[in-house]
Amino acid sequence: MLGHITRTLHRVTDAVGALGGRSTWKYPGRIHLELLREPVLEAEIESRLQAVPGVRWARVNVPLRRAVVALDDPPADTGELMKALDEAESKSESRVAAEPPPGLILAADVGGIVATVVETVIRHTPLPAEVPGLVSLVDNLPRLREAISDALLLPELKTWLPVASAAAKGLAPGMTGLVVDLAQRMVQVRENHAVDSAWEAVQERLIGTPEQAAASAISAARPVPLPPGPAERYADQLLAGAPLGGVVGSLLTMNARRGLQTAMICTPKPAFAGRETFAAELGFVLSRRGVLIADRDALRRLDRIDTVVFDEDVLLSPRSAVGEVKPAPGADHEEVATWLYRLFDPDRRAAAQEEGPWRLHARGAKLTLTRDGERQATAETVRQRSPDAEAAVAAARKAGLRVIVRPGVSAEQVRRLQADGAGVLLVSSDPRALAQADCGAGMADSPPPWGAHLLLGDDLRPLIPLIAAVPAAREVSAGGVTLARGGTGIGALFALTSPAPRSAGNALTAMHVATFLSMGHGAWRAWRTTQTPVLPPADPRPWHAMPVETVLRELDSGPGGLSAAEAARRRAPVPAAGGGRLSLLRETAAELANPFTPVLAAGAVGSAAVGSLVDAALVSSVMGLSALAGGVQRLATARTLAELAGHVRVRARVLRDGEEGEVDARDLVPGDVVVLFAGQVVPADCRIVTADGLEADESALTGESLPVAKNAAPVFARDVAERRSMLYESTSIAAGKATAVVVAVGEATETGRALAAAEERAPRSGVADRLARITRATTPIAGGAAAVLTLTGLVRGRPLRQAIGEGVNLAVAAVPEGLPLLVSAAQLAATRRLSEHGVHVRDPRTIEALGRVEVLCFDKTGTLTAGEIRLTRVSDARREASAPDLGDLDAVLAAGQRATPHREGNGVHSHLTDAAVSAGAKAAGVSRKTGARGWRELAALPFEPSRGFHATLGRTGRARLLSVKGAPETVLPRCSQVRVDGEDRPLDDKERRRIEQRVERLAASGHRVLAVAERRPAELEELDDGDVTDLTFVGLLGLADVVRLTASPAVTRLRAAGVQIVMITGDHPSTAAAIAAELIEAEPRVLTGAELDELDDAGLDERLPAIDVVARCTPEQKVRVVRSFQRIGKVVAMTGDGANDAAGIRLADVGIALGLTGTPAARAAADMVVSDDRLETIVSALAEGRAMWASVREALAILVGGNLGEIGFTLIGALTSGSSPLSARQLLLVNMLTDLAPALAIALRAPSPEEAANLLQEGPESSLGHALTREIVRRAVVTSVGAGLGWTLARFTGTAARARTVGLVALVGTQLAQTVQTAGRDRTVLLSAVGSAAALAAIVQTPGVSHFFGSRPLGPVAWPMALFAVAAALVFDKVAERPLNTMMDRFMPH
Repeated sequence: MLGHITRTLHRVTDAVGALGGRSTWKYPGRIHLELLREPVLEAEIESRLQAVPGVRWARVNVPLRRAVVALDDPPADTGELMKALDEAESKSESRVAAEPPPGLILAADVGGIVATVVETVIRHTPLPAEVPGLVSLVDNLPRLREAISDALLLPELKTWLPVASAAAKGLAPGMTGLVVDLAQRMVQVRENHAVDSAWEAVQERLIGTPEQAAASAISAARPVPLPPGPAERYADQLLAGAPLGGVVGSLLTMNARRGLQTAMICTPKPAFAGRETFAAELGFVLSRRGVLIADRDALRRLDRIDTVVFDEDVLLSPRSAVGEVKPAPGADHEEVATWLYRLFDPDRRAAAQEEGPWRLHARGAKLTLTRDGERQATAETVRQRSPDAEAAVAAARKAGLRVIVRPGVSAEQVRRLQADGAGVLLVSSDPRALAQADCGAGMADSPPPWGAHLLLGDDLRPLIPLIAAVPAAREVSAGGVTLARGGTGIGALFALTSPAPRSAGNALTAMHVATFLSMGHGAWRAWRTTQTPVLPPADPRPWHAMPVETVLRELDSGPGGLSAAEAARRRAPVPAAGGGRLSLLRETAAELANPFTPVLAAGAVGSAAVGSLVDAALVSSVMGLSALAGGVQRLATARTLAELAGHVRVRARVLRDGEEGEVDARDLVPGDVVVLFAGQVVPADCRIVTADGLEADESALTGESLPVAKNAAPVFARDVAERRSMLYESTSIAAGKATAVVVAVGEATETGRALAAAEERAPRSGVADRLARITRATTPIAGGAAAVLTLTGLVRGRPLRQAIGEGVNLAVAAVPEGLPLLVSAAQLAATRRLSEHGVHVRDPRTIEALGRVEVLCFDKTGTLTAGEIRLTRVSDARREASAPDLGDLDAVLAAGQRATPHREGNGVHSHLTDAAVSAGAKAAGVSRKTGARGWRELAALPFEPSRGFHATLGRTGRARLLSVKGAPETVLPRCSQVRVDGEDRPLDDKERRRIEQRVERLAASGHRVLAVAERRPAELEELDDGDVTDLTFVGLLGLADVVRLTASPAVTRLRAAGVQIVMITGDHPSTAAAIAAELIEAEPRVLTGAELDELDDAGLDERLPAIDVVARCTPEQKVRVVRSFQRIGKVVAMTGDGANDAAGIRLADVGIALGLTGTPAARAAADMVVSDDRLETIVSALAEGRAMWASVREALAILVGGNLGEIGFTLIGALTSGSSPLSARQLLLVNMLTDLAPALAIALRAPSPEEAANLLQEGPESSLGHALTREIVRRAVVTSVGAGLGWTLARFTGTAARARTVGLVALVGTQLAQTVQTAGRDRTVLLSAVGSAAALAAIVQTPGVSHFFGSRPLGPVAWPMALFAVAAALVFDKVAERPLNTMMDRFMPH
């Protein structure tokens, strides 16, 4: 009999499995059938399917768990195929448990909604609400679900819980659960459709032949279980938490059904639903982008991934390229580059190439270039990563994941990582390794790497959103857990306090709302993840080292540029505007992202749940007001910065169709040839084609303040600053003219990449950390106090609803709901004060971090220095003087002025050095005629980089005078004499060494040195290079970027305040040290970029605290310096104005950009923009930040200390009397009178100049930390003493209502008195306190109003009693201050 029943049940379950258990996918000419049993009998299945009429061939793909059938014409009947597959699989041992298709569950949900509507009409529900709640609980506790499944005789039934849940909900009251489930199924169905469409698009290419379609089983067992994610950990906690909640609920209500209701809402469903929605939306987007998803569960595991492994082979381009080139000593670099790239064949790198005397031969990866058998250079060939591969690796590092890149990753290597506890995402083409990974992204098309969970073909671009989804998935899961806890708490309140008929439905509704919010968060994060812009990778091609003709060939361009049609074809589409549109709603929502928001929101809903709608409305309004105030300020600041940092439209002269024309720089494309001249901003990254006297100002990119000579010759240089054949966007042409071919535009340029990096989110330490710390401290206290108050009421026999209501009201009143508003208002006030001084703060929360800055990193150029070169030193062969006080050295400057060209037609010198010499001569009162009466110019040889000097031939009286000014290494070899004390002497080796030493000394002190020489030729009318010989050395001119006059006092103030000053620059160490020596008294301690690279992180962390200067520093090294300071616990501010500073500015805790000279990249990266570029303004901003936090510390003590005092007073009163001494409305009144106006008045105070100066001296901890804790504790104790004393005196001399009123007055009075005591004579604070006291008196003494707040008017005895309690509390404060501080120092050390 039992066997007959079992066989019957098996037939029923097989029928149900056939209904929805085996999925089919129909494509043109093919059908895929799902495999349902193990082991897979491949030969049997293929044989039976191929025997069906209308089948061309059939193959089994075990990794996909599909049978792929190619159909003939006419095609085979689907029913016959299903029957044949059933027969083939009947010989397998076990059935694979597979969930019903989402479409079937969706239909069940719709049916449930229809049933609920019918039940509402007929007013009859067959099942109580607890049934679907329990089914849902079982379905969402994985371990419990597995235990029940293992106990079932029929495992096929265990996957049908979703359908059972829909049926139960349809037969029970309410439909919110069905609506939420319906929304989730719709998202899953949408994902399924996108996945199927992606497969359909590649059928013929991917599974077009039997050989492509067939794939055998791959063993891929994990050595240890996948580590649990946030949702799994929370579900495991609820295995004990749900029964415990049920027991507590039953004991509190003495009702088993309410206990059951409390247990059933202890579910992690919001966490799992949020993760499921995130994965479904991500799968939908990836499928739309061509990714083939073979295993959708892999996307559900992303929140447990912590390691990304890249197989090096799939990252490398198949073609070889020339790597590092090492020219032989004496070899011509231009010739080496020309012949190396001409002879190198990337497709035949091993074959020797020869042309004329030049020969290139290879041995392995090493290339050797020879001419006539003599070695000219060696080089290495490399397989470079593709730009998309670089972007993928960068995305993994940006996501904070462990990144491993190695060749030939095997399944065993993946297994070892998993055994060590890692969750592995693998990018590879090895099927076995991919199957072993927790998420395998297959990177091959022919043949496909069956075993991968995702098939990307040869396109690496979808990897970027996939990798970015890993931390986002973890965030969604954690957020879902938070929402689940909130839903459980609120649901428990409903279950315990709602009327019996509605308690279960209300409790489940709370959980369903939390689930819906989690699903919305998951969908939104998935969309944001897939929309995140990718930092464009650097083009790996070494444009600077290639000959011009090779560059043009690589770009498919020519000296005459592109045609207009070709340029239009290459132009990338402009993304739709509006993504960064400013919105008050968006900024307000951003303000809500603080730790108090979920706590306050839960408190508001909890208050409403127990009937305290007024409390709920107050908390909600305070949250909204705080967020709105912050949003308004953020919006205003963003608009100001948008105007300040608005992109200036740059025009470019470009050759199109062989003709020169003008276009917007944004219309340039790689391959365009542009024409550049002095004064023009470089519109894109360019490789120079031709150059004539070209010099570029690259200070915005490299920090080098002096112009750099440029030419078209290839150069083998790693550093951007040394690539003389390149011009970079945002730099400018200082002199000369050039044509150049565009190699990168937009975000692909060096400047654009810095700007894009500036948009990346950086780790921040700010007010959110402080709020989180206070939240962690106050929330348990408030919750514990509420629990004690509730239990006390229950022990005293008070009704459960009333006891819980009092506890919730106390918890809500204890949470400092005004804290976000207070901090926002204080920061807004400080922000407005700073804006009056020309400091624009992007986010007011930056002020908090500004008040704690311990390290200030300065870029030299434009910050500590003026950013322009000036004449500072003049010397002859023996003496040296500072300009403009030259004494008798004015003859040297006069000779240099004669060798300086006149201004051009626009009134400006073509070279900055000439402008500096002319300005210095004017300041010193020196002219061209000084020492040469009647001098006038006859001819000139203009400066050219190849020439190295400027020469002028003039007439003075009847004699000729040739004056020369130029680089010492060029001018000195042309000199045969030296002028000493007005007498010309032979220039022997000793004198030459003496001059060279002076040149080196000036250069070491940060000067650019020019040599001045003269000669009196007999008869000379014209001038050429050959005439500039046999010169007499006259002297040297030293030019430098001078330190600002205000820099040294500002640095002194900062160092005295305990702030470490570090100058970070790209300049030579000697130049940087010379600048630093003018700012500090001690000898500067210098660290070079090369030395920095030799240090590991631990060594750098040890050295940096003692360093004053980091010289020859690249943007990447600046980032490393900032990270190092942050690792050792320092709060770092970084100032700068160039694109090379952007990444460091963005990473720093406080990024400061200079508004006048700052590039768009620096301004976009900064938290603050100083519009006047003055260092002393930054010092004032730092003082403002510290002063603001001193006021906030006092206000926080008022707010948090007062609330903790209320808790203490309430608990003492409840323990002694059995009920709370204050009603819910009285607690609300206390918060209204003490939390808002008085605390705000304290926080908004502007510091006096004396206070600001003192605060700057105190250091960061003076405003925060231990001092704040001491003030909070002291104020809480004093508040409890004052209120408790007043209530106790009144309780023994009158009625309970009178005692409550006296306690209320004493509580408010004590807090207001402490506020006035703190503020001193501040008028605003005094007025706010008086106003609050007057409002309290009016409320208490007005009969109707007093009764509304649970009080009664006080008589002539009660008022003095309350005032006495206030005075006694203030005396206690003074007497007990020292013992309290000593006790806190003992138990709460710094």
